[in-house]
Amino acid sequence: MRTNDFDASIDDAWQEFRTELAAFLRELTAADLTWIEQDPSIPEGPHGRIDIRYTRAHRVRLTLDPFTLHTSVDCYRVQVGQLRALGWRRLADGSYILEGGHARADEMAAAIVNTFRQVWETVHPTFLRAPFLADEPPRVEPTLRAGVVPHGPEHLRTLVVSMLKEVTGQRIEVDDDGDVVLPTEPPSWLRVYEDLPRLVAFAMLTDSVSDPLVAAPYIAAQPTSRDGIRVMLRQRQVFAHRVIDVTVFSGDNLRAGLADWFGFIDDDVPRIVARVRSGADTVGVEANSPAEAEDSDPLPDTLLAVLQLDTDNAVLSPREIAQICGYDRSEMLQLIRTCEEQYLSWAQSAEEADDPEEAQACRHEEQGWRVTTDKFRAALRVVVLPDDEPRPRMRPAG
Repeated sequence: MRTNDFDASIDDAWQEFRTELAAFLRELTAADLTWIEQDPSIPEGPHGRIDIRYTRAHRVRLTLDPFTLHTSVDCYRVQVGQLRALGWRRLADGSYILEGGHARADEMAAAIVNTFRQVWETVHPTFLRAPFLADEPPRVEPTLRAGVVPHGPEHLRTLVVSMLKEVTGQRIEVDDDGDVVLPTEPPSWLRVYEDLPRLVAFAMLTDSVSDPLVAAPYIAAQPTSRDGIRVMLRQRQVFAHRVIDVTVFSGDNLRAGLADWFGFIDDDVPRIVARVRSGADTVGVEANSPAEAEDSDPLPDTLLAVLQLDTDNAVLSPREIAQICGYDRSEMLQLIRTCEEQYLSWAQSAEEADDPEEAQACRHEEQGWRVTTDKFRAALRVVVLPDDEPRPRMRPAG
């Protein structure tokens, strides 16, 4: 027999609520669209809400808006972990869903109860409101918050810093370049475009790629479920960024964009970094592409030296590249083959890309490697063929 009668009464109330909720879910039809939320008249704490509808696929879908989670970054991350443990799945727009057929009504009712009790810390079901509950008052639609049109980069930066202070409760720093420092690990920043109403969150994920040839197709496939985030390989470094358009600045839109970014940093980055640091042969994966399965050597040091010195393919002359290669035609031929493998790999990734932005990024990488290939061919010409400069004429004898 339980000793704490108060706790027992609460558990009994939740069990009764779960039974009633499961019965309601079993009766849902295509015409039903409803919701359940914490009582909005209670001012303290976060106010959770779950939307409930019956889809055309004859499944009950629960949807949770991320804006109902805690505004503190640390608390938000804890709640996201709780949602995943309870079976919620995150969509590209930032919302969370859980769905199933009528046969899973009791399981989904339990998930709703556990979400309100664990994530939003609702003490008792009497603190919940829903149209299908008895004596429910009419729902009052929330007031829409108007956006602000930024009148310049400084104004936009001020709005961003102010919003981040409110959300995180921390002091927000702006570095010497004008980038807003975000509270993430690895470090990341939020840059304000000078000529466009646009923000970009960016970070260098690692500078320790063990094998760029193996990592290239893996990175080109964009190993993240978040559509707005792009991952890029630059030599032995991996970068990521997310663009956020703010023609009209809205704290809610920025919060959603950053929630996507924070989720990427927490969930995807450790896996990506471990993969590219260790290489495909030492990291267990379900399936590798042919390029990942091959035992390829890292990029040669000579090639890496040229890439480091020839920024944007506009600094080194063919003769200087030949000098870096020690005028070794065998090495230069091998480097040309390596560059060809790179641009062919990126071209294939561009063809297979489903997203236009991803394809464009792959084409950009392909073009860069094509230019590098041409420069090595020009350097090879310096070694193999005589100079084009005219030779001095010999004076006739006599």
